Amino acid sequence: MHPVVVFDFIFFVASLIGLAIILQGPGRTFKSGTKRLIAGLVLFNLIYSFLLGLEWSGITTAMETLEDFIGALIPMWWAFVFYAIMQEITTGDLARSEDKYRTLVEQTPLVTYTASIDDVRSSLYVSPQIKTMLGFEPEQWLEKASSWASQIHPDDRKRVLNKLKESHQANGNFVSEYRMFAKDKQQIWIHDEAAVVKDDSGKALFIQGVMSDITKRKLVEQEREGLLKVLASKNEELESIIYVSSHDFRTPLLNVQGYTSELGDSCKQLKMLISQIQIPEQIQKQLFSLLNEDIPTSLDFINSGAKTLDTLQNGLLRLCRLGYAALNIQPLDINSLICDVVRNMQYKIDNSGVTLNVGELPECIGDQEQISQLFANLLDNAIKYLDPNRKGMIKVTGKIYEKMSVYCVEDNGIGIAPEHFDKVFEVFYRLSPKLFVEGDGLGLSIVSRIADRHDGKVWIESDPEKGSRFYVSLPNSAERLSSERILAKS
Repeated sequence: MHPVVVFDFIFFVASLIGLAIILQGPGRTFKSGTKRLIAGLVLFNLIYSFLLGLEWSGITTAMETLEDFIGALIPMWWAFVFYAIMQEITTGDLARSEDKYRTLVEQTPLVTYTASIDDVRSSLYVSPQIKTMLGFEPEQWLEKASSWASQIHPDDRKRVLNKLKESHQANGNFVSEYRMFAKDKQQIWIHDEAAVVKDDSGKALFIQGVMSDITKRKLVEQEREGLLKVLASKNEELESIIYVSSHDFRTPLLNVQGYTSELGDSCKQLKMLISQIQIPEQIQKQLFSLLNEDIPTSLDFINSGAKTLDTLQNGLLRLCRLGYAALNIQPLDINSLICDVVRNMQYKIDNSGVTLNVGELPECIGDQEQISQLFANLLDNAIKYLDPNRKGMIKVTGKIYEKMSVYCVEDNGIGIAPEHFDKVFEVFYRLSPKLFVEGDGLGLSIVSRIADRHDGKVWIESDPEKGSRFYVSLPNSAERLSSERILAKS
């Protein structure tokens, strides 16, 4: 058999197999245009095969020109069929992906949207959740180009539109929280995030974003802010009462101390007068007993009570002044600050026989005077509550944790039971009335107050009879310190 005949036969069989695979393999329904291309290919193959049969059977050679034309046309037609099928596969996959994406988007509680890049963010698409959030049907929302801008609360509109314009100019993301009016005129708080979609050349095409309803969160935040303002007002009122009362209390206290001293001097003069006059011996003994024992003892109690009241009064004034003192917020070198604190306490440290170790400490942000007082009070507290049965050890360490500087003052003193952890920061609280410790009982209260004013906190870890660890966290950068708090207390 001639080789050309074999080749034509193989070509014919391969064409039929290829068509069978195309028609059955994908398991899909083709569009009408693709079907016509496939039908044309089948028709050309049948005509071509028929002409080949005539040619090789020797019946006629009149159809050779038509045979050659169709033979040249078939490969090109195959290319058309292949292109059409690949296009259907690609567009079909894309359509299914879009359907899946749309289904996912429309099932979320968020409102997704696409919009043009203009000053009012004209909507191109909005998900059905717009009806749940604002009461508008998607078609109603898309009818008016300025639907989004017109529904923004007038008090927020200028700020939001300016921010949108800035994000467009910078080709950056848009993030904002603002109020919108629903269809029923109800105010809804919205959290809005959007990004610019660009083509391969970097040209901005449109923006795509998500809106979520944060009304409940905003209401909780507003309620919390209201409660904090009430609490701050009550605290200021209480501080004012204590401050004024302490000043008013000082005058009668000075009178008690002054007249007690005069009464003591008067007793001495009275003793001298009694010794110079003649009175019965029995009466003289009774008078001297009163003047030498009973009255001085009573005066000592009065003086001791007055001194205690004076100490408490001064302590309350110091505590109140913390709330009124302006904060001079600045970066602090805590290593240098601790050196100054230790230098000022050196006499007390030496007398206690304690060994003090200070590690490398991170910087923080705060008021130098108040942070110095904070560490001085912690060191003083550690020295006061050392265990007399062993050599005292105090260690100061620090580290950075979640953008906060966390410091620890650790001692091997008497320790604190867990039920006292919160109480030790209360005003005038003492661990044990039987344990005599110098001071006014305000040291740790002042520590807690200073930490709170710096948006920090203080807490305890302790093992009774083994020692305690007092932790203080302070802002490591200005970003962590509330600007509102700085302004309010500066």
